[in-house]
Amino acid sequence: MNIIEAIQAAENGKLITNNFLKIAGHFLKYEGAGVFSEYHLTNDKPEYLYDVRHFSTAHVLSNAWEVLETNPFK
Repeated sequence: MNIIEAIQAAENGKLITNNFLKIAGHFLKYEGAGVFSEYHLTNDKPEYLYDVRHFSTAHVLSNAWEVLETNPFK
C-alpha cells in the first residue's frame, strides 16, 4: 500500500509500518492532528521513541507500507 492508504488506515486505529521501519522493528501509531508516535517492540512490549510530524522522501515514495497484523497495545 502507499503512504496515503497507510495514513488512512492509521487514522482508523491501525498501527502501520513500512520496509524502512520494519528493518529496525519500529511501527507508527496515529495520535491525531497529523502526529504519529514511533514505537519499537522490546520483549513484545511497545516502547515509545518519539513523535513523527514529517515523513522523509523515502517514506513518502515507499509503496511497502502495511498494517501490523497484531496490536501490541492489547
